[in-house]
Order: sequence, then C-alpha cells, then structure tokens
Amino acid sequence: MFQPNFVVMKTVFIITGTTRGLGESLLEKLMMLYPEAWFIAINRSIMSDTSDTRLRSVLCDLAVELDLNAIFGNVSNELKEARDIIFINNAAVIEPILPAYQVDPHSIQKSFNVNCASPIAISNFLVSNHSDKNLTLVNISTGAALRPIYAWSLYCSTKAYTRMFLDVLKLENAHLQLIHFDPGTMDTQMQRSIRDAAKKYEALRPFEEIFQKNKLKSVSDAANELVNLLSQ
Repeated sequence: MFQPNFVVMKTVFIITGTTRGLGESLLEKLMMLYPEAWFIAINRSIMSDTSDTRLRSVLCDLAVELDLNAIFGNVSNELKEARDIIFINNAAVIEPILPAYQVDPHSIQKSFNVNCASPIAISNFLVSNHSDKNLTLVNISTGAALRPIYAWSLYCSTKAYTRMFLDVLKLENAHLQLIHFDPGTMDTQMQRSIRDAAKKYEALRPFEEIFQKNKLKSVSDAANELVNLLSQ
C-alpha cells in the first residue's frame, strides 16, 4: 500500500509495459530521478519487485477490453492530488509478422487493443477526468508509424492510428502536452522477433545486419534520451 502522505507527491507517472525492455529501464531511471513522485505500472504479468511504496503495480491485459475503474480506482486519491500527470504509452506488440493478407481476425483485434484501444482509452480517461492537471502524454512511437514495412501491416497501421488520434486529441485540448518519442532500433525482444522473421522474409534482413554490425541501441541509452527530454 502507498504511504498515507500521498498529498506531498505532486507528480504521477503512468507507464505501460514495465516488466522488460525500454519500459523497465524507464521506470528504474524515473524512480531514481523523481524520489517524490508516484508511479503506476500497468502490465499483464506481475512485476518482480514492488517493494517501493511509491510504486503501484496494476495487473491488466491490454489485449482485452480495459476496465478503467479497475486500473485507476485504487489510485484515485493520488491522481486527484497530483499537480502533474505523465502517461507513457510504452506497451506494444508487433506480432504476427506476416504478409498483410495472412493476418487473422484474432491477431487484428489483439494488435488493435494493445497498440490503439488501450492507450487511447487511458489518454481519454485522463483528459476527461483530470483536465485541471498539467497533463503530458508520451507516445513511444516508431518509424513504422510513418512508412510501410514488409510483413508489419498490423504494427505499422496501429502505431500510425494511435499517433494520429493523439495528434487530434492534442489539437482539441490546447493544455495537453504531447510527445511522440521514437527510441530508434533497440536491443529488445521485439528485435529478436524481427530477426527470426528475417530468416523467412528477405525484406527484413537489414534488421539482421544491424544486429550483426552491433548497431542496436541499448534500452538504457534510449531511456536516458527520454528521461532527459522530460527533464527539460
């Protein structure tokens, strides 16, 4: 449970996908940099360490329909008392990596739920219920949101969908701060999945070459870039 002195905590970070990769590194660095902030980590699996009293771990499968009351109901006081709320949309799925005509309805729905519906629902909840706060939305974006990539039809389209939705949301809400952050090509499980697919699809082989040439960015370096951006 959180300590009862939540009223002194003026910043709340909400981050999806913090059990590995960029999200895990971001959470670690932000908790070190902001000792008086609250952190709400939303994941489909239990975090290994939730001993820090500033951290609320919320178990939620973003691939299914969200229950926003279940996510935010237990932290309503923290959100109410916050001065700044920062939502980092980090969780995403790239699978299945297949030609567009081969993707099945279940995969389409899962990709849409994780990459679009969930971050949109959370963003809308925050804008609707906490418009009196300094609200910042950070969308972990990708070059795939701006250009087509072979066998990435779902990932490209869903990331583009979310990016444009948030752009419209920002247009309609002048007080909202919006950051699209592209971390680049990182050494993550997603990249390992892409390299596996590159064995089958020649168009994806440049990603294998990036790995072989040791040109992948570490998640720590990418996290530092975003943390520095947020600190400005």
